[in-house]
Amino acid sequence: DNYHTSNSFEVRPVGGVRVFVPNTGKLNVFNFGRYEYRLFFQNHKTTSQPRFRDRVAVEIPLAKGDKAWKPKTFYTVADVEPFWRLDDGFLEKVRVRGTIGYIVRKRLALEFIYHAEFAGSKGQPKQFVGNIWRFNIKFLFPRGKGIFPRIDIDD
Repeated sequence: DNYHTSNSFEVRPVGGVRVFVPNTGKLNVFNFGRYEYRLFFQNHKTTSQPRFRDRVAVEIPLAKGDKAWKPKTFYTVADVEPFWRLDDGFLEKVRVRGTIGYIVRKRLALEFIYHAEFAGSKGQPKQFVGNIWRFNIKFLFPRGKGIFPRIDIDD
């Protein structure tokens, strides 16, 4: 609901793949690539904006040994996510994120997230444009129970 311009409506279907990097530690390293097709409706006109987002992240438990990733423990996440505009062929923005999380129960975690966002026009250097603060409530599902089971690699 815009006060100084006409209202708009956006539909954003997204498809992506998350790939985990196997390691012997308790770290979760992953790449989450997504294609999204942004469809805007404003003033009886339709415009679109296809883009590719690629988040590279590491999740690190703050508890040591056997307590890592258990209830009543903390963890942190660091990641970077560039947004590529596919229609104009340029890097639209980059988000750098830091998270502190707490595992409440086996299937419940709370996260406090900070994003720094950098953006700019095509051919221009990216400049800091704002902060995003989020609070997430995560419902955790067991790994290896989905369509693609988790594969552990032994040395």
